Amino acid sequence: MRSVLIASTLAAVALATVASVAPYSERRSEATFLRIPSSDGARASSQVINQGYHYAGTLGDYRLAAYMRDAMRGFGLRAWIEAFPATVYTPRVLQLQLLTSPVITFELHDQKIAADPDGSRPDAGLPFNAGSGNGDVRAPVVYVSRGLDADYATLAGASVSVRGRIVLIQYGAEYRATWPLARRQTVRQA
Repeated sequence: MRSVLIASTLAAVALATVASVAPYSERRSEATFLRIPSSDGARASSQVINQGYHYAGTLGDYRLAAYMRDAMRGFGLRAWIEAFPATVYTPRVLQLQLLTSPVITFELHDQKIAADPDGSRPDAGLPFNAGSGNGDVRAPVVYVSRGLDADYATLAGASVSVRGRIVLIQYGAEYRATWPLARRQTVRQA
């Protein structure tokens, strides 16, 4: 019985010690990490990230990983680069054509934009969606401006349907991943 009482007393002291130390240590760690972020730091990191093409598996990808590792180490964290096998989709041919007479083949590289040099770098690569299937798609084309609800309403008001059509959307108003879900109801009603 006495050994149980001593063991429980030691356990209670140990728990009280851990409970009093952990919050202090945790608060100190939180305070340290809250001092690190700043708008200047975010801007500087963004500039480094946008300096070069860094698609998965490329030299630019490795350079960015090394930058991030070194930045984390600079904050006193243990950081390393861990390589692992992964499927990385890279298209062999990217082509957009309007099958008219004569056929029109579109340039897929963005044109230089003076106000946005990072967005129109020649090393940015061609636009593609990783995991997209191969194939030819042939259908009428509808331009939907920025692809917002108001744009679809304008088309509907002009009796233009997007059902069964290739929809061209000017990127920038919404993140592309939200388009399918956000517009599903709009297309169903068309």
